[in-house]
Amino acid sequence: MKILIIEDDLTVAKSLKMGLSHDYAVDITSTGKKGIYKAFTNEYDFIILDLMLPDTTGLEVCIELRREKLSIPILILSGKKLIESKVVLLNAGADDYMIKPFSLSELKARIRTLLRRNPEIQDNILTLQCLSVNLNTKNVFFKGKPIKLAKKEFLILCYLIRNKNVPMPRLKIMEHIWEGDPTIDSNTIDVHICNIRKKIGKPDSKKLIKTAHGVGYKFCTN
Repeated sequence: MKILIIEDDLTVAKSLKMGLSHDYAVDITSTGKKGIYKAFTNEYDFIILDLMLPDTTGLEVCIELRREKLSIPILILSGKKLIESKVVLLNAGADDYMIKPFSLSELKARIRTLLRRNPEIQDNILTLQCLSVNLNTKNVFFKGKPIKLAKKEFLILCYLIRNKNVPMPRLKIMEHIWEGDPTIDSNTIDVHICNIRKKIGKPDSKKLIKTAHGVGYKFCTN
């Protein structure tokens, strides 16, 4: 899963990224304009949005994202404690609201709660075919047998599952999992896919994770 943090306080943004990176891929940006651009040109599962930005407000960003039918959860961060602010933001399409300062553990709990609203996620568990992925514990089971995946392997598998039956280009996988790291090439993706397949075992793995020749990979449910 991938989170976009739109926050102009670099110290806060880096702290959030550090705290969330163990469980999610995280991008950060400092302005509303850049945040809107990233939200529409990349694939995110969740947005953390600061209320006060240098070029606009979190309210305006939220309104713009919802106007363009972006439906992923948006959580607003603010130093304001006025109840009216919370009501306005929720009416504008925000899913939740947290007042600074806050604890990282509470933020993580709020994120998990909002992600559970996704109809494909029940109790933070993705289940497709004979594969079950617990997003909280990072446990993966195939036909009831536990499979131990490295962090990046786990993130790639979740990304493919959430985009089931859609060929995902290697470039998109790199951008989503490695945040566009220029040191990562397509061979890195191939190696990770190979490792995932080995851990699931033949012949099932190649039926589930198919190579889309000239494109990348897709998780198949039929």
